[in-house]
Amino acid sequence: GCVYNGGNPPPYALPDEKTKSTIKTASSLGGDGFNELRFEDLAGEEQVFVHAQKDFDEVVENDHTTTVHHDQTIRVDNDQSQEIGNDQTEHVVGNQDLTVDAARTIQVHGDYQETIDGSETRTVDSGVTETIDAGETRTVTGGMDETIVGDRTQDITGDSTETISANLNQTIVGAVSLSTLATYDVTAGGNVTVIAPAGVTIVAPAGHTIVAPGGQTIIDGEWAKSGADWHDSIALKFSVTILKIKWRALAVTAYGVSFEWSTFKLDKAAIKLFGWGNYLEKAAIKRKARAIHAELAGAHVDGPGA
Repeated sequence: GCVYNGGNPPPYALPDEKTKSTIKTASSLGGDGFNELRFEDLAGEEQVFVHAQKDFDEVVENDHTTTVHHDQTIRVDNDQSQEIGNDQTEHVVGNQDLTVDAARTIQVHGDYQETIDGSETRTVDSGVTETIDAGETRTVTGGMDETIVGDRTQDITGDSTETISANLNQTIVGAVSLSTLATYDVTAGGNVTVIAPAGVTIVAPAGHTIVAPGGQTIIDGEWAKSGADWHDSIALKFSVTILKIKWRALAVTAYGVSFEWSTFKLDKAAIKLFGWGNYLEKAAIKRKARAIHAELAGAHVDGPGA
């Protein structure tokens, strides 16, 4: 053992520090450091103090348990490394705040699962880049609101499928431009309505086909209906065209055609009828203004009735 003496007095003044018991060493020659293990036994101020002049190594061959009944503060002035050979469980009963002044990297070699029972708020002052090498599945059981203050660009190199169980409403303040290099199909189980107060323009250099087995109705603003009479100012003009109808021409039952103040003019053309002539029964449709005007054209009808 060792005791303090005149050559090695106690490190703390007596009798003021009489409640302290300490083991304090001095560094070797040329050094002014020390290692110390100190006990403070003053009532209400009890303390165990350990000082390592340089390194402090702790080796535990089995379990190690640390229990702190009040606050704990750990300060590392330089780097800190933690390696856990097996599982780690961390439980925070209250709040947890994490502040990283520089960059932060998290690398998970296996699966990653995060569960939030409450809400989540994330604020990113700069850009966000997300790369997913495999597929992604996202399920939102409630509503979803998305607000983009600037532009949005979406690039899909494969197919895109969207299924909406209820209705779809889109409101676009500006113009809409849709371009496809292949076929564009629209299928509706009900009606299709297009409303364009400024007009509709269809440009089809290869032709325009309408298939309407149930019939076709065209309502023109220049036509007016009064009882059973129709009045229009549209003429039929055939220029350098041949109208050839075989087997059946124009058959009207319970309706007729009436031309008033009009003429049927053929220039350098002829009308050839084989069989019956025009047959009108109970005429109800009247045509006013112009008649049929054909220039350098002919009308050829084979068959009964025109």
